[in-house]
Amino acid sequence: MPTLLHEALIELFRTRPVLAPELLRDVFGLDLPSFAEVRIGESDLSTLAPTSFLSDLVVLLRRGDAVLGIVVEVQLAIDVDKPASWLVYVANLHARLRAPVMLLVLCPDERVATWCARPTSYGHPGLELRPLVLGPKNVPVVVDEDVGRETPELALLSALVHAKGPHALDVAKVALRAALRLDDDRAQIYADLILSKSLHRAELEGLVMDISKYEFQSEFFKRLIQQKVDEGMQQGIEQAQVRAKVQSLFVILEARSLQPSEDVVASIHACNDVALLDAWIARAAVADTVDEIFD
Repeated sequence: MPTLLHEALIELFRTRPVLAPELLRDVFGLDLPSFAEVRIGESDLSTLAPTSFLSDLVVLLRRGDAVLGIVVEVQLAIDVDKPASWLVYVANLHARLRAPVMLLVLCPDERVATWCARPTSYGHPGLELRPLVLGPKNVPVVVDEDVGRETPELALLSALVHAKGPHALDVAKVALRAALRLDDDRAQIYADLILSKSLHRAELEGLVMDISKYEFQSEFFKRLIQQKVDEGMQQGIEQAQVRAKVQSLFVILEARSLQPSEDVVASIHACNDVALLDAWIARAAVADTVDEIFD
């Protein structure tokens, strides 16, 4: 399930797509083809096979036709299955565009960034994929007010990636001041992102308002937070159902003088499958032995 940080970082590139080629140029020193526009592309990079491959974001540089495709991925944890998906993303986007494709992976955690940056060999001679990884070591620490004002998205990225670093408060202040100078929509989204991840929210209160009274302003964050609340409520309901059914099962077993072994008791407590618990309850109502219930 995508986290708030994952969705926030993707929203940053979605809000300002030109950030992706800017980072490729400025951080990695790459020569990019000339282009007239930057737009968000279709992120479904599946083939006709049944497996679905959905990248986080696709950014297209266009001069009439596409001249470069950029697959933007946010990786918050090590996932050994990801390199295989990345190859599919790059290959399928290249087949769709008939243009060069680059893979840009954003990792706020340095350990994950180091893992992502390793080249992956896929068996065929010469076929190797080395992602372009943005992490704490190469995302600039933006503490200059002028830089923040000129490139607010870079300042925001810096604040999010370095949120736990030694310059966390300084980059957050620069990013927040830069955000508050923007149009209302971007200012609300960017301020929400910074305040949601900063460990120094109290120190930032003077730049916005009393943080104890702060409410997320952007529809993006309101929607995400409501989604998390709904998911938490649903999870709580499901857990309550499981606990009630486990209790009912033990009541029936005791009432019918059926004594489960310690292993069976442990299995009952470990079960989160409501349908299976219902089946056990139904069997316990009529079974003559424990084995008939749990075989």
